[in-house]
Amino acid sequence: MESVESLADRWRQIYRTLQSGTRRQIIGSLLEADADASLSLPEAANSPEYRLDPELLTTNLVHEHLPLMAEGGFIEWERDPFTVARGPQFADVASVLLAVDQSEEIPAHLIEGCYFHGESVNS
Repeated sequence: MESVESLADRWRQIYRTLQSGTRRQIIGSLLEADADASLSLPEAANSPEYRLDPELLTTNLVHEHLPLMAEGGFIEWERDPFTVARGPQFADVASVLLAVDQSEEIPAHLIEGCYFHGESVNS
């Protein structure tokens, strides 16, 4: 059983990961893909609703988003080819994102762009 401090740190990692739309998009893209799939970047991080400049997005992914997510074990990524895949702790962050997405209690404006349907976290 994890210590209270360890569990609190884990929740902070999950919340920090889900704080960014780009990171939520990566988690959602991985949820929609097969469990063992590697997805091309920056495409998997670029929301169809809010297209970001691919060059700027790539820089932000390499220097901010991907290292933070990999530190939590949520993803694994490679530079060449530039890809992302589920990490060993992916279910931790994905289950929270799915719970938010499926909740009828959370106002719609808070979860716009976070709709990832169909796949279970463990598929």
